[in-house]
Amino acid sequence: MEKQLKELTGTIIVPAFIFTNTKMLFLKNKKVLIGFENNRSEIEKLVGSL
Repeated sequence: MEKQLKELTGTIIVPAFIFTNTKMLFLKNKKVLIGFENNRSEIEKLVGSL
């Protein structure tokens, strides 16, 4: 897996984006997206809604 990742991105480090939305005191909605290129449109949509 690390070899494929290095061939694909040039590095074995991939960014992760975590978006949280707290609705009430203890209820949290988490959205975890790993990698930028594969999730670009969804990341842009979530950042735009902030």
